[in-house]
Amino acid sequence: MMYYRPQSLFAVNRKLSASVETIGRERNRILIIDNLYAEPEHLRWLALNTPAQILGDHPETDNFKSFVSARISMQVSHEEPIRVLQEAVNTYLGIEPPEQLETDKLEIFVFKNIDNPPLDAVFHPRFAEFDHRIGAVAFVFLNHDDENSGGFNFYRNDLLKRDCIPPGEAEHFGNLLQEQDGNVSDGRTVWHENWDENWSVIHQVPARFNRAVIFPRNTLHGPWVRSHDHFEVPRIDQLINL
Repeated sequence: MMYYRPQSLFAVNRKLSASVETIGRERNRILIIDNLYAEPEHLRWLALNTPAQILGDHPETDNFKSFVSARISMQVSHEEPIRVLQEAVNTYLGIEPPEQLETDKLEIFVFKNIDNPPLDAVFHPRFAEFDHRIGAVAFVFLNHDDENSGGFNFYRNDLLKRDCIPPGEAEHFGNLLQEQDGNVSDGRTVWHENWDENWSVIHQVPARFNRAVIFPRNTLHGPWVRSHDHFEVPRIDQLINL
């Protein structure tokens, strides 16, 4: 059994590095931070040894049959990385922090292949929910570099001619995406097989252990998983709302 103090588990590395990349026709900016945590192995261990709840309740789901899609959610304070990332988001992306933000809810996305996924399929492109305030979201890669060769995709919807959803129009554009055949998962599978009929990949961020990729919530995005990855060790990404 491993014991930990939240202050050390989520201690930020003082030698982290940050870079900004401008992507797509709409010139959106994303932020990449390498070497985020001082002791990332501890958080990785926690993720691999904590029960994860299976996502979705569709009666015909392939979850836990051909793949495993789950989430770890637990109450533990991690104020330091949120504070550091919010400062970086404000400085580099120009996004103001919210007045109140939950700092004691740890969320980790877990994915594992059981059967070979459909050829050339991708995770359903999406945008994170937002209202009048766009905000930002961060994903922190917790897999060792030899465990995956994917990362994170950013998309353009070719029919809507958008890389991101305009502020105040999330519901409207969400409905338009649902009207495009196969765009939104019906709960049976995570895979979008005919994605390239309506979508283009405009940017890819390779996964690196202890790397955070941070972007505005209205940006069209999705995990990038290679077909030969994550049969032995699941993909584990920490999700941080900013």
